[in-house]
Amino acid sequence: MKRQRYFTGFVVSGETFQHPFSPPFESRAWRIVTDTLQDGNAEETVLVVETSDMDRAQYASDMIYAAFCLMNAGLPPFDFPQVQEDKPNSFIYTPNAFFACEIARRASRRHVYVYALFK
Repeated sequence: MKRQRYFTGFVVSGETFQHPFSPPFESRAWRIVTDTLQDGNAEETVLVVETSDMDRAQYASDMIYAAFCLMNAGLPPFDFPQVQEDKPNSFIYTPNAFFACEIARRASRRHVYVYALFK
C-alpha cells in the first residue's frame, strides 16, 4: 500500500526534539512525521500524516485535535483543521504537539479509546 503525504497545518512550536515523545508516531492505518516548510523568512516544522487516502489523514488529524481538546479540558483556541495535499495556507501554532500525537497514536489502538477521545 503506497502512502501519500497530507499536511495537517499543525506547527510544532516550543518543543525540542529531545522530547520524551518524538516522531514518527505510527498507527496501523497512518503515520505522523514532521516536515520543514518555508513560511516567509521563517522555517516551520509541521505535522504531516502519511496514509493511503485523504479520509484516513483527516481522521488522524481529527484525533490529534481531540487530543488537544483532552489536554486543554475543552476546545483549544484554534479552529478545526482540514488536511491538504500541498503546503497549507494557514498554520496553527500548537504547544505540546508531540504529546497530542502520542495520545492519538495510543488511542487509535482500541476502538473504546477512540470513542472516549472523540466524546
